[in-house]
Amino acid sequence: MLWLIGSALWGALLNLAADARHNVKADAAITTAETLLHMHGVNLLTGKVDPSTTLGQALVAQSEILDQYNSGDFHTCSEP
Repeated sequence: MLWLIGSALWGALLNLAADARHNVKADAAITTAETLLHMHGVNLLTGKVDPSTTLGQALVAQSEILDQYNSGDFHTCSEP
């Protein structure tokens, strides 16, 4: 399950590094996902989170937002 948030989070961060436009909803999802992972001491590369847990559900929700951003659904994940 962690690969869901991992791929969405890394994708969003890489898109922003490549000068994709910021989006309030995506920026909040990035902050929330990073905060949740840090608060629970979960390593994005090696950690495991059960999707049925409260943390798992929260991360799935953030990954869905970031997937939309990475797919251009917010019409902002494109280079200026």
